[in-house]
Amino acid sequence: MDATEERPTTDVLREVRAKLSRTGWIAGAVGSIVVFLTIGFLIPVFIDPGERWSLGVLNAPLVVVYFLVAGFALDRYLARHFDGAVAWILEGRSPDEREHRAALRLAVRQVKVDALAWAVGAVVFSVFNAITQSWEFGVVVGATTWLGAETTCALSYLAFERILRPVTACALGARAATGMVAPGVRGRLAGAWFLGTGVPLLGVVVVGAAGVMGTDADADYISAAVVFIGVVAMGAGLLATLLVSKAIAHPVTAVREGLEQIERGDLDVQLAVDDGSEVGQLQVGFNRMADGLREREHIRDLFGRQVGEEVARAALVADAPKLGGEEREVGALFVDIVGSTSMATTMPPAEVVQLLNRFFCVVVEVVEAEGGMVNKFEGDAALCVFGAPVARDDPAGAALCSARKLASRLAEDVPQISFGIGISAGTAVAGNVGAEHRFEYTVIGDPVNEAARLSDLAKQRPERVLASEAALVRTGDEERSIWDLGDRRCCGGGARPPVWRSRGNARGPESTRSRSRPGCTRASSTGYAPGSQEALIGGRVEAIDAHRARRLVGHRGDHAPSGHLGVGDRVAVTARALQHVVLGQPPPVAPDLALGTEVGLGPVLHRDSLPVTERGEREAHERLASVTACVTPTGGGQARLIPLRR
Repeated sequence: MDATEERPTTDVLREVRAKLSRTGWIAGAVGSIVVFLTIGFLIPVFIDPGERWSLGVLNAPLVVVYFLVAGFALDRYLARHFDGAVAWILEGRSPDEREHRAALRLAVRQVKVDALAWAVGAVVFSVFNAITQSWEFGVVVGATTWLGAETTCALSYLAFERILRPVTACALGARAATGMVAPGVRGRLAGAWFLGTGVPLLGVVVVGAAGVMGTDADADYISAAVVFIGVVAMGAGLLATLLVSKAIAHPVTAVREGLEQIERGDLDVQLAVDDGSEVGQLQVGFNRMADGLREREHIRDLFGRQVGEEVARAALVADAPKLGGEEREVGALFVDIVGSTSMATTMPPAEVVQLLNRFFCVVVEVVEAEGGMVNKFEGDAALCVFGAPVARDDPAGAALCSARKLASRLAEDVPQISFGIGISAGTAVAGNVGAEHRFEYTVIGDPVNEAARLSDLAKQRPERVLASEAALVRTGDEERSIWDLGDRRCCGGGARPPVWRSRGNARGPESTRSRSRPGCTRASSTGYAPGSQEALIGGRVEAIDAHRARRLVGHRGDHAPSGHLGVGDRVAVTARALQHVVLGQPPPVAPDLALGTEVGLGPVLHRDSLPVTERGEREAHERLASVTACVTPTGGGQARLIPLRR
């Protein structure tokens, strides 16, 4: 038994022992009186009237003396046996096999000792009456005494078994019993009827048979004997039935109440196993079921924290989750932190983790409140999905609404962190991806890719939130009216559909101004074509430092050339400037062209000279490597890049 398991206290055990002693004395006294009266009413049917008086005078003193002597002896012996059987409980340790069995069989041991005392008494009374009366008379007395003893012992066992339930529960909690250690339900019911009703009725049959066979017995004695034995049978039978029904109904009622508690959702229920029969096995089975449900709930909770509540619920309901997926109409929201690398290098790790947890706590709350699922955390970013694994109406609208609320909440609750949020929508494949023995639920498709790219672009905007045209056309007019049409951005393929920005989520005064640069087209949607990696330039390329950029094609020093620039001069420019070249936008002015990649008239950036390792940066640079640009001086130390060939 676990050290923390509740055990009966010394006072409880002392009370149990006192109840056993009182029950033993009461059962012995009542049984002795009933047997004596039975002999007084039953045996006179078969003897002469003159012998009836001597029967009572001779046997009454013997019955009293034997009852007192045997009662005190039994009480002392059973008290010592009880103390020895529960010593391990008082010592606070687990029982060995012998102690465990002794504790479980206390009621049986009590009844066996009582039965032995009754058997000795039956022999004493039989011999005494055979000497003083006749051997026939002695046999009748002995048989009557033994039948009365059986009834008394049966009722005593039922009472003892109920009194000893705290000890039984402690023993069965310490270690499981091998098989049943107590009579089962069927045995109890049959025994209660036979010993509580059948045996007394046997006396009625005997008396009735005496009258039928025409003995010299007085009819009044026969009638009195039948009435007396009938009353005894009814009383003993009723008492036996009540004790058996309580022994069965009590644990069954506890199981029923436990099931009702579980049905209400409260799994914190544990029944005391206090019966050594199949009723106790029922209690054990209930506890195992409750343990399994608690474990399942614990796993579901942990699983839900790892993969999301809806994914966990779907996996637990399924008989055997399989690899593969299905097409779903989803809304995708991607949120990414700005400057997480510098944050990790300037702050203690514990503070970084605490700050990230605060950030993602807001993300989870907002997304789940709108019926979405945080599909995965990717370092400093999170992918949120609406419409999978459980389909829902208007997943795009839910993603757009969540993005607006998330931007406001993050700005209020975690102002230390800057972020970008991208939203897209469309058809994606949702399902389990991986191996048969290790897989995860994920969503794959253009909406997810586009949302990730838009989150990079959103980092450069004061609104911090950008949505694709695909998301806006899939939602209702009410949600669409909240969004403004922004710049065209190439987030896939050759076409450049417009990007939409949310109103009122800017962190500065620029939120109310148009953010389109000269040369950027603002027009209605013309469609969306997936496939290109050009959108990666929006954020990843800017992170390339000047040192790595200068290594692309060589450099002329750490600073840009001063003075006027001539046609064909090589100028050091930043990756951001090259981004503008690729996107077909005018580059920034000279201060933004201070350090970085050198380009000039004629030279082409070669892929094999790119010192990058991350896939996103490599893809962006490969795109840049296909661009030839020249430098055109504009005077005043400023320069302008003109793309010559794509």
